Amino acid sequence: MAATQEAQQRDKDREILEYVKKHPIAREVEISEAVGLSRSATHARIVKLKKLKRLRSGMTVDLDALGF
Repeated sequence: MAATQEAQQRDKDREILEYVKKHPIAREVEISEAVGLSRSATHARIVKLKKLKRLRSGMTVDLDALGF
């Protein structure tokens, strides 16, 4: 893989991570639109980031829905 392509992928990874940081419950389709990648490419990048432990899945509790 060419150095330029690797740099572009790192930049997209960074964009994905920044978006998820600001929007932790965003769906992949929202992330893909925000970073300018196809849904399949975004999914592949997210899977890679999870495998590398750069991105972790978590749980979110909706306190409003529970009446708190």
